[in-house]
Amino acid sequence: MSKINNEEFIELIKNNNNNLEVIKEFFKINNIKLKQSNQLEEILLYLIKEKVSFNIIQYILKQQQPHQSLLTINYTKLLFYSIENNNFKIANLLLNHKSQIYNNNNNNNNDKTLKSQNILEYLTENKKLNTQNLFYILSIKKDTRLITSQLLCKLIELKNFKILKEILEYQYIDVPFIINTILIYKNKIKLSNKEFQKYLYTTNHGIININEKTENGYFPLLKACSNYWYEDRDKYIKIVKLLIEYANKNNIILKLNEKNDNGDYPILKSVYNNDIEIVKLLMKYSNNNNNIILKLNDKNKDGYYPFLGATCNDIEMVKLLIEYANNNNIVLKITGKNYNGCPLLMAAGNGIKMVQLVIEYADKHHIILELNEIDRYGYFPLLRSIYNNDMDMVKLFIEYADKHHILLELNKQNKYGLYPLLKSVYNNNIKMVQLLMEYADKNNIVLKMNDKNNIGYYPLLSAVHIDMMKLLLDYASRHHILLKLNEKDEDGDYPLLRYISNNNIEMVQLLMEYANNNNITLECNERIYNNQWYPLLKAVMNNNIKMVQLLMEYADKNNIILKINEKNKNGVYPLLVAINNNNLEMVQLLLEYTYHHNIILETKDKNNNELYSLLKAMKQTNNNNNNNNNDDDDDIEMMKLLMEYANKK
Repeated sequence: MSKINNEEFIELIKNNNNNLEVIKEFFKINNIKLKQSNQLEEILLYLIKEKVSFNIIQYILKQQQPHQSLLTINYTKLLFYSIENNNFKIANLLLNHKSQIYNNNNNNNNDKTLKSQNILEYLTENKKLNTQNLFYILSIKKDTRLITSQLLCKLIELKNFKILKEILEYQYIDVPFIINTILIYKNKIKLSNKEFQKYLYTTNHGIININEKTENGYFPLLKACSNYWYEDRDKYIKIVKLLIEYANKNNIILKLNEKNDNGDYPILKSVYNNDIEIVKLLMKYSNNNNNIILKLNDKNKDGYYPFLGATCNDIEMVKLLIEYANNNNIVLKITGKNYNGCPLLMAAGNGIKMVQLVIEYADKHHIILELNEIDRYGYFPLLRSIYNNDMDMVKLFIEYADKHHILLELNKQNKYGLYPLLKSVYNNNIKMVQLLMEYADKNNIVLKMNDKNNIGYYPLLSAVHIDMMKLLLDYASRHHILLKLNEKDEDGDYPLLRYISNNNIEMVQLLMEYANNNNITLECNERIYNNQWYPLLKAVMNNNIKMVQLLMEYADKNNIILKINEKNKNGVYPLLVAINNNNLEMVQLLLEYTYHHNIILETKDKNNNELYSLLKAMKQTNNNNNNNNNDDDDDIEMMKLLMEYANKK
């Protein structure tokens, strides 16, 4: 008895152009028995895929029939593969042989990882379900046993509206159910309405159970409300309408309040997805079926409930929920929170009209809103409104707090270290800062003035306007707060350097005055980390003579020697900048400072070449002369100054 492997057998078929007689002769001559091949299944899959002659496949199956008890072939897998490839003739052969159209694809299979699926679920999962193979399958058995919730939910997920519509509009017939119903009638068996409804939906395979749940608790309506992408909103609206039409046509009551394993339910997901049209459809269906009242207050496992989801999105959605609740004597839950906060906090991120609507509803139903609740990032309503620079909303929160005797948190910091005063200063909103200070004074709260956020910002460092700075200094003075003047942010920036960088001499003067009055010595030489700027270099770069003079005077009074030769990361230092700016007065000022403090000016470049600055000045002079510049005398004077300095050195 000869043995043959898969490759030899497949090659034989290829070389003989699907000639059945040649195959038969080969089997006969070589005395081949297919029971010896433990990979017969693989051969058959290949033959089906390559659309080998029907007669050859039929012959092979016939040959192995006497030995089928010894073979472990997954005929369901072969059937699925045939239908997947639209090879319905082979599918019919397999159905007549051993397969059942209702089988799942893991029958007689030891592969534990293979998901149990019927033929329609399998085709849908592999995106191979089409009208041709759908109608072939339904023509075999015209009842709904293959139309599972798993199938419908997958079609909804894939947005396959066409196939879903075909399935829901197909005329299914359950002959055994019809016969049994006739017998019930004939035998005069009495059933209550409840019993008949149960009988109708549990035994009638002529109607699809569209309320059936999948393993994780989804059902078609919930899936349609959950799988939402803005660009596909019209498709999902059509699907919801289709499900409602099917339910109405077949006297099915849709379970609007059923939940999946996460506690999600249709109205919650639709609100959360901000799909007003689907919410309206659900409400209309609820109103038309008087026994169904939508649950608007139930939370899912993430703590979301409809009103919370609505305030995340659109004011029209909030109005819609309030209207439905009022019409159905429901008092909405509007204070519960989850990790993203409470409705009032969500509303604070969506404009003052949303906040006003929430407050109006709360007042009408005698609900006290929590103004200090935080989300997972530590934001609370007041901080959120300040973050959005919304003055009117802040006033509204203060009015509400006063009316309901609530003390607003003014010093609470969020996850990023932000707090109301710091953000108001950062936004350069003087009126907001004044409002916070007035509220704090009225309620005996002392505002934080020195606390940093996560990147090292604090109010004084964040101030960019003289009036803001005056406001901060005045508040600190009135409340006996000693401001920290030399604290750095994560980049190494500090108030003196920042004010000089902003070229704001008034703020520098005020800072120095405050420092003197409070016995604080300002940092005058510290560098910023990333580019190595320091106060004198920045003042010279800004070409601000008065700023440089002010800095030098302060340094002298406080026995500080200013860095005058230090370079930034680009190799720039004060004298070089002054020369490049062609500022004779600045050069004179720097040279005089070195004379008075016995400092030797840097005149070397990065390659240690002498008089680099002088050469730069000469080059500048030549360029100016070539461009007919009127500052020739200044250029010559600058050269003289540098040459005189070099000779003294």
